[in-house]
Amino acid sequence: MTRPRLPLTPPKTLEEAESEAEILLADTQKIQLDLKTPNKTDKLGARLPYKDYADWRQSAKAALIAKTNHYRFLKRWIKEQRKLMVTTVSQRRDPKIQEVLEVARVIVKVGTEKAWDEIPTSVFLRLRKAVLAIDNENS
Repeated sequence: MTRPRLPLTPPKTLEEAESEAEILLADTQKIQLDLKTPNKTDKLGARLPYKDYADWRQSAKAALIAKTNHYRFLKRWIKEQRKLMVTTVSQRRDPKIQEVLEVARVIVKVGTEKAWDEIPTSVFLRLRKAVLAIDNENS
C-alpha cells in the first residue's frame, strides 16, 4: 500500500525556502548516513533485533524519499523565483515596458480622478502602441 502524497505548499518568501532547503538537505544527509550503519542500536546501546531493524530501515527510507522530494520541490521553486526576479529586473530596464508602465500610471491616476470615458484617447493609443511593440518583439 502506498502512502498518499501530501501537497507541497510553496513557502512565503525566498529566504524561508532557502532556510527550509538547508534543513532538509542536512536531514537527508543524516538519514543517508544512518542507513549506511548496519548495526543500529537502541537508546541503551543494544543492537536492534532484526525485525525492529527492518522496520526502522523501512521508515528511514520512507522519510528519506519524502524529504528528498520536498527538497527538490523547494529547489525548483527557488530557481523559478530567482528567474522571475531576474526577468522582472530586466523588464524594468526595457524602454517598451517603461512606456507601458508609464501609460498605466497615467490611466490609474486619471481614472481615480475622472470617469473612464473621460480619459483622453491619446493615452489609450500610447498604451496600445507600446503593447503592440512588446508583442511584436516577443513573436
